[in-house]
Amino acid sequence: MPIIHYYQVELVRYDYVKPTIAGLMGGFIAYSLGSYLMGLSALRLVFITAMGSSLGFSTLYIPQFINFTRNYLGLPQRVLNSFNELLTIPNPQPPRPVTIVERELKPLWDYAYSVGVREFVERVNILVDSMIDFIRRSVTTGFVYGPFVGVGYAFMLFTAYVLTGIHAVTMTGINLPITLNPQLINSTLIPLAIATSVLTGKSMHSIGLGISLIPIYLTPR
Repeated sequence: MPIIHYYQVELVRYDYVKPTIAGLMGGFIAYSLGSYLMGLSALRLVFITAMGSSLGFSTLYIPQFINFTRNYLGLPQRVLNSFNELLTIPNPQPPRPVTIVERELKPLWDYAYSVGVREFVERVNILVDSMIDFIRRSVTTGFVYGPFVGVGYAFMLFTAYVLTGIHAVTMTGINLPITLNPQLINSTLIPLAIATSVLTGKSMHSIGLGISLIPIYLTPR
């Protein structure tokens, strides 16, 4: 995860405090319902608590993610248009501070505008264009290759289904002392599903996205 974080460009700073509180509340409510009203087993309690925590977290995280997506889709065009205006119109407009990238590029735009030399501004535009292209490739790579992190979990899930269906006596005709406990197999899949979900979300975009994906990984289990 540190290596993934190192290569990702910080495009947004999410508020994780409120989603975390909502996640804790969702997990507590799910645990209370499962324990006191439904009388679930320990394994089912862990499952329903994880689901409740993730759903509670995602209710306040996903709107932020949607807002980021909306702002990011127009980011390259807004930035390039703003810097190109330095060369094309007499009264160019600086980048609007919609995203972190635009806020950080504002001083560079101001400096290029103050210098005003066409050759210098053209070089600045080349630099900005290269940076925007790198951001595009970074985001695209994350969303294209990030989901492949879950391939290992999918294989483990398939293996678990196969193992739970094995009956040693039926297959061999010999009363072998082999016992495959389906509950034990399922219990090992829950932490694996949560860890894989968080890693997938971080590889794609953020840890918050990974927490929001937990129900998708837990449901097949």
